Amino acid sequence: MKYVEELRNTIEKIMNEDDRVVFIGEDIIDPYGGAFKVSRGLSTKFPERVMSTPISEAAITGIGIGLALRGFKPLVEIMFGDFVTLAADQIINSAAKFSEMFNNKVKVPLVIRIPSGGYRGYGPTHSQSLETIFLSTPGLTIISPSLYFSPGTLLEKAFNLDKTVLFIEHKVLYSQNMLNSEEAISKTEIQICELTESCTSVVGYCLEEKAEIVIISYGYAASLAVEAASRLLLENEILVEVNVVSILKPFMLESLKSSIKKCRRVLIVEEGHLSHGWGAEISARIGEEFFGELDAPIRRIAAKETIIPSSKLQEINVLPSVEDIVTVAKELCFFGKNRYGK
Repeated sequence: MKYVEELRNTIEKIMNEDDRVVFIGEDIIDPYGGAFKVSRGLSTKFPERVMSTPISEAAITGIGIGLALRGFKPLVEIMFGDFVTLAADQIINSAAKFSEMFNNKVKVPLVIRIPSGGYRGYGPTHSQSLETIFLSTPGLTIISPSLYFSPGTLLEKAFNLDKTVLFIEHKVLYSQNMLNSEEAISKTEIQICELTESCTSVVGYCLEEKAEIVIISYGYAASLAVEAASRLLLENEILVEVNVVSILKPFMLESLKSSIKKCRRVLIVEEGHLSHGWGAEISARIGEEFFGELDAPIRRIAAKETIIPSSKLQEINVLPSVEDIVTVAKELCFFGKNRYGK
């Protein structure tokens, strides 16, 4: 099943099971079915609960908050993740705060789906990963599914939280097939262990042996990290574990501790910009928890500090690549060793 199909099927399942679920967004009704076709067919099945709206992210999100306060469970689609900035006031100053402001006597069970990320040549205002803007906002939950943990399971989890959730979907993943454990092992010679409680997937090579590096990543960047791990094994005989995080906020360091203790060399890969981002926060948390225990400095890979170009050829030089990950991982692996690797 493709990533987009699992999301669509899950939304249909949720709407079948709970008539309080209302789906609103721009151009989501048939025959168009949304910019990335996640909603295709849903307005035909639920004509009174799937509604296209005017082009106003602030209004859409505000309506969603109002519906949530009145007992509905709204699902809001932002057409492109970059446009979530237009709803920042509603998300940060209303949805995330109302419950605590009113002494937890109200809930805002609002799920906001945000197609995000680059690698498709859409240019500087349609290719960004802006989830980092919201990471410091109390009261928000931020989820970002990958190919290595069911996006449908995560979407159901988001609806069951009865909180405001930003659900970050990378645009490149929509057309890709999901990987279950058996497929992953047969196709890419990797092992996947899904840790349901923390929604973290450990993707690794020869997990019974001691990996030399742990890569921590999420979303589409995790797919790049897994590809890099394959190259590192085949070309350099470097064993790597990739910890694929699905819940960005609240961040659960506990789920990563065993890999960090085992590998003692940490590389964090994200698509957002390097400064003040998710990777910086994770690096700080790991540094505080494992002070003096690591064998090398924590390294980070992220987008360069510039806008994302419209040219796909130039975009490649701005966003993280498999080659970037391989290069830094090799530097990290041999840090503190002589040229014989000892």
